[in-house]
Amino acid sequence: AWETYRASVNSATVTAGQGVFGPEGEFARLWRVANPSKTAYLVKYAVDTTSLETDASSDWDPDHAELFSLTKTEIDAALAALVAAGTPGLVRAVCWMQGESDSLVEASANAYEANLTAFITAVRAQWSASTAKFVVGRITDASTWTYAATVRAAQAAVAAAVSNAAIVDTDDYSLQDYLIHYDEHGFTTHGADY
Repeated sequence: AWETYRASVNSATVTAGQGVFGPEGEFARLWRVANPSKTAYLVKYAVDTTSLETDASSDWDPDHAELFSLTKTEIDAALAALVAAGTPGLVRAVCWMQGESDSLVEASANAYEANLTAFITAVRAQWSASTAKFVVGRITDASTWTYAATVRAAQAAVAAAVSNAAIVDTDDYSLQDYLIHYDEHGFTTHGADY
């Protein structure tokens, strides 16, 4: 079922696979301002501490029956609900913010460009969304992420090489005190840049 987004009312609910709303809240608000007579439907599926590289815990590898499969279940149910309500169910865009875990392991960082390209291809094939925009939020260059430079370069390379893909440069966003993740203003800026 779909629920109308209400900031601070239902934007902080955490259930399996769904995190607290972040940049997508501001993205949705600005989209609505620009398109007052239209409705946007957003599905958020987020899991902390995950990799694109196949690993023993949780990963996004489309060939590995973990997070991609769970995301498929969520999106397919959301699309089915739209179709049942008489609205075309189409995936028009994906906002992707991930890569920190991959930047902790050299092999994962080195494989990130190929893995992200394969992930985008799988997403578009799964939902007949060959023209869907795919926007990558670049991870911070925090020293915590040992191979951040490799992942950041891979993210930029994929955005440049893959049709209808783009990157959001997050370098100037304000961070929380521990200097790794964005603060409220950083999240708002990120959402505006999507």
